[in-house]
Amino acid sequence: GALAGAYLRATGRKRRVLPVRLAGKAYAGFRSGGHLSPEHAVGTVTFEEFLARHHRRAG
Repeated sequence: GALAGAYLRATGRKRRVLPVRLAGKAYAGFRSGGHLSPEHAVGTVTFEEFLARHHRRAG
């Protein structure tokens, strides 16, 4: 929900964000951070910074 909320704020949209619990081993791996590689973190821009640069807030 945090990424969806950041996107909605950046675009000025108002939508309800519903929590969806995904089942299964693959999704459990995502929830535990298994898809991340902190030893190879090369990004320098946060998602919120990216949104601010690429989306103009409405209103």
